[in-house]
Amino acid sequence: MSEKLLSPDVRRMFGDLARRVGILERRVTSPAAAIDDSAEIIFSFAEAIEATTSPPTRVWRGGNLTALAITFETAGSTSTVIDVLRNGTSVGTVTVPSSTTVYNGDVFARFVADVDTLALEITTAGTGAENMTAAARFT
Repeated sequence: MSEKLLSPDVRRMFGDLARRVGILERRVTSPAAAIDDSAEIIFSFAEAIEATTSPPTRVWRGGNLTALAITFETAGSTSTVIDVLRNGTSVGTVTVPSSTTVYNGDVFARFVADVDTLALEITTAGTGAENMTAAARFT
């Protein structure tokens, strides 16, 4: 017995594809899936830089700490070494080279929102370094 094959209903196929793309777009762009790229915590150290530890601050959004953006008003003639502390334990170290006023140090550490704390410990202060600001940037 022979059967006659019908041509495909292209309009129905495109409609189905459009519906599926719409579902995928809603899943990808939902507020729950969004990550705030602008999240950062600022640390400020005034006057001459010395070996010290900042007070801990609670991380309110959580995520991955990816960079420590450091700016000095006056660069040190020797390197400055900064430890990144999660709940009091070092999870990364950033070394700012001598004679550098602007430096971005890579840090890769996961922080849980409203659970983990973040602090910076200057373990080696650059000679003559003054007025430092460090921005901990999360993604």
